[in-house]
Amino acid sequence: MVAALADADDWTKVNSTAFLDGDEVRVLGPVHASSFVDHPALRWPADWLRNHPHHHHRFEEVQRGLGAEVEASRGCPYNCTFCAKIDFRDKYRRRNLDAVLAEIDGLIAQGVGYIYFIDEIFLPQKALLEALVGRDIQFGVQTRIDLWKPDLLELLGAAGCVSIEAGVESLTVEGREALAKRCRLDTDELAELLIKARRHVPFVQANLIGMEEDEEELVAAWRGKLMDAGVWANEPVPLYPYPSSPDYRARWGEPDDMAWERAHDHYLDAFERFSDIQDQRPLPLTALEAQCCDRRSAGR
Repeated sequence: MVAALADADDWTKVNSTAFLDGDEVRVLGPVHASSFVDHPALRWPADWLRNHPHHHHRFEEVQRGLGAEVEASRGCPYNCTFCAKIDFRDKYRRRNLDAVLAEIDGLIAQGVGYIYFIDEIFLPQKALLEALVGRDIQFGVQTRIDLWKPDLLELLGAAGCVSIEAGVESLTVEGREALAKRCRLDTDELAELLIKARRHVPFVQANLIGMEEDEEELVAAWRGKLMDAGVWANEPVPLYPYPSSPDYRARWGEPDDMAWERAHDHYLDAFERFSDIQDQRPLPLTALEAQCCDRRSAGR
C-alpha cells in the first residue's frame, strides 16, 4: 500500500484510501491488508533508537540496552469475540524468518538489548526460538499459554524470553465459550502451564476478563495459587468493545463514524472499576476531543 502511494502521481486514484474532497471525506475501494510475509528487514536511524530506552512490558531485573519492537507474524488464527483484529489484522501470516533475524541482528548491532514482539499472538515457532538461542537479546511476547508444550516453554526461556503476557480471559468453560476462545485445556491445566512457564521466564502474567460465569471466590483462589507460584494474575478487567472486534459487530453492526464514541460510552456506562492498576475514571472521547480542539484554537 505504501509502495502504491509512493508510485502514484495522484493519491485520489489509489484504491483503499480516504481523503478530503473539499469538506467531504471520500473513501475509495475496500480496506487493504498487506501480505506481510515478504516484508524485508527494517533499519532504524541510530538517533531514533537512542530515544527509545523503554522496555515494553518488562518488570524484572535491571534493564540493559535500548528497547525496540519487532513483528514476526501478523493476524491470528482465532476469532475471540473481544479481539480488535477484523479487517487489517485478521488472517494469520508469518514473516520470512531470514528477514526477522536480519532485523534483530541489526538492532543488536545498534545497542538494542530487548525487543518486544508486537505480533497479535506469538505462536510457538521452534525455528525462530532456536535461532535466538545464543543471540545477545532478551524479549517479551503476548501469547496463549494453552498453545505451548513444556519443552517449548523451556526453549522459549533459553531463547531469551523474559516477559510473557498470556491471555486466559475466563476461568470457566462457559466463560471461555462465550468469548469463543476454542481452548481445549481446563482451568487447572492452564494454571499448570503458567507455573511451568515461570520456571523458565522471569515474568509471567495471566490476563483475565470480567465474566459473569466466573464467581469471585473462584477468581480469588485461582489468582492466589498463581501468585504464590510467582505468576502475576490481574484482577478481571471489563471488556472493551473495540470497533474491529466481533463483540462490537454483534452489538451494533458494522462500524460507522461514531463507532469509537459508541464503544467508549458503552464501556463507561457499563463499568465502575476498570483495573487493579488504574484508579482514575477515563473521560468520554467527546471530552478528550473537545480539549484537543480547544488547545488548537488557543495556539492560533
